[in-house]
Amino acid sequence: VNTRKIKTCNWLLVTEGEKTEPYYFESVVRHYNLQLENKINIKIEGAGRNTKSLVMRAEEFVNSVDKYNREDIYYSKIFVVFDKDDFKNDEFDNAIKMCISRGYIPLWSNESFKVSGINIKYQKNDKDIFNKLLKYGSLENARKNSKKLHSNMIENKSTPSNASCTTVYKFFDELDIVINELK
Repeated sequence: VNTRKIKTCNWLLVTEGEKTEPYYFESVVRHYNLQLENKINIKIEGAGRNTKSLVMRAEEFVNSVDKYNREDIYYSKIFVVFDKDDFKNDEFDNAIKMCISRGYIPLWSNESFKVSGINIKYQKNDKDIFNKLLKYGSLENARKNSKKLHSNMIENKSTPSNASCTTVYKFFDELDIVINELK
């Protein structure tokens, strides 16, 4: 029996954007690592791809790490971050299904900044988006609102492509679990 050990909090996060999303999540990791003495290790890759090709890029990362059949799984959690933007509904919904079928956590948004309950002005590729959220908004309220909208989408049996919401809150939920384990 080949038993694999999973290293806690060694995550992979592959984003659609090459700058804005990586800057956001790098800022999040820096913020939490200040409190946890750099115990959170997240590889953030701005892939510059979308929907299905983004999921395939995440898979390429996983396969390149595991190609030597190592005993340890290098990334204990894999997140794939993308927006609906102008992509076809079925492309967007299928990318979410692809993530789930591979054990990845899709962090998708469909007009998320408009529905998160926070109105923050930012420019594309802004390295300070997360800090602005902390300063001018409420991460707690944004998470609460996002969970409620996502729950409503599920209850109404709507598809992600037809729902104005985001699942980025799931990243923070997973982070909370790790933070509690590391305390």
